[in-house]
Amino acid sequence: TSAEDTLPTQDSELDKQEVNEEILAISIINEPIIGDLAKVNVVIVKFSDFQCPFCQRFHQNTLSVLKDQYISNDKVAYIQKELPLASHDNALDMAVTAECIFTGTNSSQDYYKFADEIFDNTLYVTDEWLVNYGINNTPDDFNFNECFSNKDTLDEIKTDQSEAIAYNLISTPSFMIANIDEQGRLYNGTPIKGAQPTENFISIIESKL
Repeated sequence: TSAEDTLPTQDSELDKQEVNEEILAISIINEPIIGDLAKVNVVIVKFSDFQCPFCQRFHQNTLSVLKDQYISNDKVAYIQKELPLASHDNALDMAVTAECIFTGTNSSQDYYKFADEIFDNTLYVTDEWLVNYGINNTPDDFNFNECFSNKDTLDEIKTDQSEAIAYNLISTPSFMIANIDEQGRLYNGTPIKGAQPTENFISIIESKL
C-alpha cells in the first residue's frame, strides 16, 4: 500500500531529492511550532491532511521518535501546515478548525492538542463535533463559530497549499526538511514524501545538523 494520499488528477513522481533553491519560499512565521526556532538548526515542515491515514501513522510513530531524539534537545523544530485533499470529505473543515483554534488561542500547544485528538483517536468526525470542540477549546471572547462558518482561515490554508504545490508536494503527508538561517528563513531543503521509515527522516536530519 502506498504510504501517501495524493491530490486527484495530479502526478506525483517526487520522492526524495535536494531542492536547488537556497532560500525556500515556505514561511514559518505565525505557524504552530513544536520546538524553539531560536535554538534549532533544522526545521521539519509537514504538509498534512487530518483525514489521511498515512499522516496519522507519522504522527503516532515517527513524530514521537523525533521529539525524543531531536526536538526535546533543541536540535530540530517541527511545523505542521495544511494540505487538505479534495478526496477527503471533511479534511478542509478539520483544517479550518485547527487554524481557527490556533488563531483564537495563539497557542501551538492548543493546535497540537487538536491534532493529537484527531490522529490518536479518529480521523472521522462531524462538523458538529468540530464546532463543539473549537468552542470548548478557545477563549470565550473568540467567536469560534463565526471563524468556522465563514472559513476565515481559508487564506492561510490556501497559502499552505500553494507553498506545497510550488515544490511538487502534492500528496500527504509531504515534508520539507531544511536548515534555518538567522533571519528565520529556510534553506537547503530536502523534500520527503509519504510516511517513510523513521530512519529516512533521521538520515536527512543528521546530514543537516
